[in-house]
Amino acid sequence: MFRGFFADDRGRRVPHLLCDVEFPDAPQLGTHPVELLVDTGADRTTLSRGIAESIGLDLAVLPDGGTTTGFGGVTAVRMVESYLSVEGHMIRLWLRILESRHPIPSVLGRDFMANFALFIEERTGRVLFLDQTDVETYGLAALGNP
Repeated sequence: MFRGFFADDRGRRVPHLLCDVEFPDAPQLGTHPVELLVDTGADRTTLSRGIAESIGLDLAVLPDGGTTTGFGGVTAVRMVESYLSVEGHMIRLWLRILESRHPIPSVLGRDFMANFALFIEERTGRVLFLDQTDVETYGLAALGNP
């Protein structure tokens, strides 16, 4: 199990996860901590352009990822293979990088969350990610699909 946290976002408390990101095709960039908004409605994990550029990614050389649609409308994206790591859990996925320069948050999508049971309890400030061992240990497997 590992924990996320609630952070203030324009007067609202929203769940976040701090994780490390690295890029197997660009090892010279190293590993970078990134804070991602936990977005259960997002299919894919997405980095804002500002975060991607601060890490050192060159969007011009990344493959075209088509577009993504969200509350901000339709935005072009680039793709990059990555590893997201949190407390010994590493997930390989293709990150989307937003081409827009608008201040859109970086989000943790279901491509990452699908590997865990997620519990968000705003009242107590808990954001918990449980792996399969945790699910079995706490007797939650029986709560699966009917």
